[in-house]
Amino acid sequence: MKGLDASGFSLTWSISASPLHSKRRHTLYLPISRSNPLIKTPIHTNTTHKASMSDYGLSLGRLYGPAWINGDLWGPGFKCVWSAEMDQSTHHCPACKSVIKRRCYDRLHVAFCLHSVAMPNGHQHFCGRRFKVGSPGACFLHGWGANEENRIFLQAKRGQDYELPASIPHEQPGWEMELSSFGPWNSPVHIHMGLVDGERYFVRVLSRHANGQPDIVSGIARVRT
Repeated sequence: MKGLDASGFSLTWSISASPLHSKRRHTLYLPISRSNPLIKTPIHTNTTHKASMSDYGLSLGRLYGPAWINGDLWGPGFKCVWSAEMDQSTHHCPACKSVIKRRCYDRLHVAFCLHSVAMPNGHQHFCGRRFKVGSPGACFLHGWGANEENRIFLQAKRGQDYELPASIPHEQPGWEMELSSFGPWNSPVHIHMGLVDGERYFVRVLSRHANGQPDIVSGIARVRT
């Protein structure tokens, strides 16, 4: 089963519900389970959010990335979709006037910023900071985005025509992002986007070959389009 790394080389990953070393050079553990000794906290990748679409038909799963799609790596109180950092000062939904819940995102009361930010590895990622969809300034850091990307949430909510971003950085095969922590993992995490049977998968890189290519990875979430 084929994947592509950042330099475009073909990778072969074997898929198994329990650890299994491939006869090839690369191994993929999928889904992560309690029997997998490499992962201390089980994250189940064979499920998808009950609704990866907003109440207005906007594909939030594609826009928000692996933590949102997986479900176990994300919580409504997170102030950024890429981290488990809680925002204690604004943990109430501005529309519901109560604790933020999943439905607050589905109803587009709040959203995560889609402004593209460059990473040290040369790849891009969406900012991902939470903001109030109806606020005049949108994201605290990037406003409506360099190309007005964040207006897509208002357009969807108002029933207006909208288009997804022309390029979603984290959906590009070979895309990688390093985080100091991710969900339950409180140590550096390398997230990689690869292809498995022609479908896009977010995986966690557990080890690499000397040339930098991923060797052993574990599944996080499958992108459903």
